[in-house]
Amino acid sequence: MRSILLFFAISTTLFCGLVHNPYQNTFNIDCEGDFAMVTVKTTPTALIKVLRVNGEIEANQSLIKLNEFKEVLESYFKERIQLKINNKLVTLELETYNFKGHEALLVFKIENNTQPVTMISGKINAFEDAYNRFQNVVNISAKRNQYQIKLNRANTVFKRKL
Repeated sequence: MRSILLFFAISTTLFCGLVHNPYQNTFNIDCEGDFAMVTVKTTPTALIKVLRVNGEIEANQSLIKLNEFKEVLESYFKERIQLKINNKLVTLELETYNFKGHEALLVFKIENNTQPVTMISGKINAFEDAYNRFQNVVNISAKRNQYQIKLNRANTVFKRKL
């Protein structure tokens, strides 16, 4: 009996590791020359929590169509992702999104950048209002190099020379 319970505990832990964790979100920043984009990878559960905490939906509301909140979520991330490329503040424009399934994606094009990316810095405090414990993982791809920076409530700022 003990070995069966241990098996189920390990299986559940492994399975939960494969299922997306709403406390961990990924921000992929891809740079190629002067073109850059940010892909936010999270869960529908995390987005619903953000909407609830910010008063966009009622706490007891059960049927939620995230597509109806596209503009609200776009504004949320534009406010909470502040990026500088080569020490110049850039703006984000939502290119596409997908809220279906177990993963939610929002893809932003980085606007008003005309120079090849040599330095990227910023502050990402998304999900800080929704969760006490969270981790925002920033993956930067540039010049065939990959960099990873982990952010949390105590550390929301990053800077990386490429």
